[in-house]
Amino acid sequence: MNDKIFRRAEFILVMLCAVFWVLFLFVKSIYHQDYQYAIDPVNDGYTPFSGAHLLSLIFYFLASFYCGYQISTKGRKLPPLLVVIYVAFMIIGAIVCLFMLIQMANHSNKVDYIDPAAGVPMMLAPFCHILLMLLILLKFVNEEHDVANTRVYKNRFLNFLNSKLTASRGLSIWTLIVILPLLLLITLILCLFGQEPDSLVKVFTETTTWTFSQKTHPEFLDHKGHYLCTVAACGSPKIVKPQRFGIRHGNEIIVNRQLMIANAFEELIQEKAPRMHRWIRKNYDRYGYPLSKKITRPFWSNVTYIVMKPLEWMFLLVLYLFSVQPEARIRRQYA
Repeated sequence: MNDKIFRRAEFILVMLCAVFWVLFLFVKSIYHQDYQYAIDPVNDGYTPFSGAHLLSLIFYFLASFYCGYQISTKGRKLPPLLVVIYVAFMIIGAIVCLFMLIQMANHSNKVDYIDPAAGVPMMLAPFCHILLMLLILLKFVNEEHDVANTRVYKNRFLNFLNSKLTASRGLSIWTLIVILPLLLLITLILCLFGQEPDSLVKVFTETTTWTFSQKTHPEFLDHKGHYLCTVAACGSPKIVKPQRFGIRHGNEIIVNRQLMIANAFEELIQEKAPRMHRWIRKNYDRYGYPLSKKITRPFWSNVTYIVMKPLEWMFLLVLYLFSVQPEARIRRQYA
């Protein structure tokens, strides 16, 4: 593989890493709660990485990225001992990313609202990071093979190190030797910043619902309910047309026909196709509930009511096709 192909592949991977880490941070902002807190799983999620030990994870990732950058841009100009240290950090970072992949590969699905594939979008970033580190190492070894025997330092000690470390086989051996002392040194430094000696382990284990999780979480909070309740309660009466009061989870709510039709449709699907109902309910709750928190003014309630009209007509059509007494079903909702 020539240098031009290496540079092109490296550029593509760097761009992909940037995009995927932004995606990682976005999804992580949803799955951010530590195991000690009770959550509504529709609107929130437990973090795959313990907040108390996150500094260790961040350090090793940033260190590996920085060292990869140094090896990529200055590889042949660096002193041999520094090369070994940089390569060791790159390997440690890749191993940490591998454990991140394993952690996010399995998400508990004991509750319908928990998405077993939630970790997949976050897995793209560490996977891409591993590929980038491997490509940089491959590029560096390829370059070193051509120049190692011709490079000479004025300093006798550096020349000695160069002769011992530059060969690809020697580099691998010395890198493995250096990794353990580096881990011990960095662990001591991180302890000064409040991290525990085993924080790199606890960042994975002091979590819940993920692969390496060893903690249990409190009972899930009750979900708040149907976001069309907000529309019926907050919209302009002339537009959303509230009809009466109803009861949902023991609380009095304002009910309009759109809300009753949507709930009657859900009831019908639950009876006829329970598995489809679970999927619809899970996604409806996941996106509908956050939307309801943003509907705080009559204008947005009115807009939501109008946007929902085509769906309301579709729900009504299904009810009249598959329900024996569609209007009776609609009327009894929230009674």
